Amino acid sequence: MPAGDAQTTREITRKLTESLRAYLASDPEGRTVALADFRRQQDNRLSPKPSTITCADLSHADAAQEAYAIHFSDAIFVISTGDQASLAIAREKAEALRSLRPEECHGLIFLPMPGGVSSAQAEHITGLPVCAVIRQPSHLDQLARWIAQD
Repeated sequence: MPAGDAQTTREITRKLTESLRAYLASDPEGRTVALADFRRQQDNRLSPKPSTITCADLSHADAAQEAYAIHFSDAIFVISTGDQASLAIAREKAEALRSLRPEECHGLIFLPMPGGVSSAQAEHITGLPVCAVIRQPSHLDQLARWIAQD
């Protein structure tokens, strides 16, 4: 779920999907990755499939699409930069997530920025645990490996 700059969060979602695909290319179980992008496909339907990891960019999803994606998700990550405005949006997204899925399957993908808050402060502001701090492209590869682990 994006919080703040939609272009940045969309790019992170795309790059994470690419990293997951690259990591799973040699997966012995034949798992694959699908990207659901509601910006390009307004009527995009998520359909859970065995052996598929779906990354859904919810930046242009309507409320029904967002709720549907959350319902079928094993984990939901809010992506936010370290500025106060983005973190305020992330906090709102976190509250909405908790109302839809109270289980602890939510986390924050944090993109620090000069003059922004620390990851500890981001956790405090949003109420979400920081699952990844993305400072450079290799961090997305590490996150992809972590997500793909069973």
